[in-house]
Amino acid sequence: MISNILQAHEPSSTLLSATLAVVAVWLLKWLLIPASNLPIVNEKSILQLGQLSSRKSYVAGAADLLKQGFAKSAKGFRLITDNGCQIVISPKYLEEIRQHPDLSRDKASARELMSHLPGFEVFREGSKDERILHVAVLTKLTRTLGRVTEHLSHETALSFQKHWTDEQEWHAIPLRSSITQIIAQTSSRVFLGEKLCRDPAWLHITINYASHVIQATEKLRQWPHALRYLVHWVLPTCRRLRQDMRDALDLIIPIIEERKQEKAAALAAGKDPVSYSDAIDWMEDTAKGRPYNPAISQLLLSMAAIHTSADMLTQVLFDIASRPELLKALHEEIMTVVRENGWSKISLYKLVLMDSTIKESQRLKPIAITPMRRLATKDVRLSDGMFIPKNTTILFPADAMWDPDFYENPNEFDPYRYIRMRKLPNRQAQTEAQLVSPSPNHLGWGFGEHACPGRFFAANELKIALTQILLKYDLKLDEERLPEVRRHGTSRTADPVAKLVIRRRQDDPSVQDLPCMA
Repeated sequence: MISNILQAHEPSSTLLSATLAVVAVWLLKWLLIPASNLPIVNEKSILQLGQLSSRKSYVAGAADLLKQGFAKSAKGFRLITDNGCQIVISPKYLEEIRQHPDLSRDKASARELMSHLPGFEVFREGSKDERILHVAVLTKLTRTLGRVTEHLSHETALSFQKHWTDEQEWHAIPLRSSITQIIAQTSSRVFLGEKLCRDPAWLHITINYASHVIQATEKLRQWPHALRYLVHWVLPTCRRLRQDMRDALDLIIPIIEERKQEKAAALAAGKDPVSYSDAIDWMEDTAKGRPYNPAISQLLLSMAAIHTSADMLTQVLFDIASRPELLKALHEEIMTVVRENGWSKISLYKLVLMDSTIKESQRLKPIAITPMRRLATKDVRLSDGMFIPKNTTILFPADAMWDPDFYENPNEFDPYRYIRMRKLPNRQAQTEAQLVSPSPNHLGWGFGEHACPGRFFAANELKIALTQILLKYDLKLDEERLPEVRRHGTSRTADPVAKLVIRRRQDDPSVQDLPCMA
């Protein structure tokens, strides 16, 4: 296969020699790496080409392989994934791995998403762009949630009217695609401002970049690591990523330049510059004149915020729509809270049933059943002697989220579970019952210092969207095809094609006079 591709592009003998040299160095390096003595759960045959059979077994049945692995070795085991051999370790090591200086989350993500290649720079660990974005999210976005709530609410209302319409007859909509469009527009309102958040060209980029990344990485993983440095130049999926980056820059740079001119003119006239309260301004302020790539920052925001939030909201709506009694209870809670407190950040905090419902949905269907991964930057020995070789990726399972010793009836969807937990006398339990609080028994946002920094914004965005939906629409499942969670390796996504049946609620005076902002 490699000869066909290279032949089609007429490589020189120099390129062929370079290829052979890279392969030779890679093989030598691979042979010299000390191996873990943990068992391999899905090893088939030493003769299989590129471990294809083992990789396929991982993609099709990772959950079963995790069970088999821990049955073989309670401490951990090796698993051949679609990105090579990785180590899955027991949940008992949580505290040790999350603080270990030689086990890096960022380097693991960078390797998984091939950030060393052009087009994948969004995932480059430790880059100035990543650091600027991280500081901007922590210091600007989280602290201005109260101020951006109004923008989110207004944009959410506009977006639902566009994509869900005011049709008062029952009709089916493709839920995941419509929710992705809505979340992309509302998130972009905060990230990029009013001008670009409704721009079809930007929405096309921000929505499709994530799927383009997935398609490109899946193609590259079919090649040995050493050859990926070469084949990415000719793979159409990788070329498309590089084009996405160029297109994003073409849209963002004129906005930045326009604002710089506005600011200079205002200062020259002795006036205060306009504050846009969006991520463009936050990153410019955080950079303090240092060069950075705003396209990388914005695409990373999109990857982190839009698709994970869209997936969560899609799954929550499927869970709610299948339970009419929960629909009614959530509607009543919204009416009560908004009447008493208006439409504000405080109102969102007081929607405790909604908070509990989202958290329970996330518990039963996280984005991955191995939500934490680390890369060993050195040879590591854990406290009990377990050896993790340098450059090995370790995966940490989310089994504690379904632990019967902690959760009563852990496999049942119980929207009131975390409301009851809030009422426990234990203050730590009360805190951990909140949607935005990670804990050892709920890893939906990660855990510790690497927990998702944008979770507060995501929680607000989800609650605003759910409030708009439940006040304005009736919903039910499409009985012709019930939703099923999509499984691919250890990832879990809400059904991308199942439909939701909706209609605009009849004019209700009790809703019309609510003091909502949009």
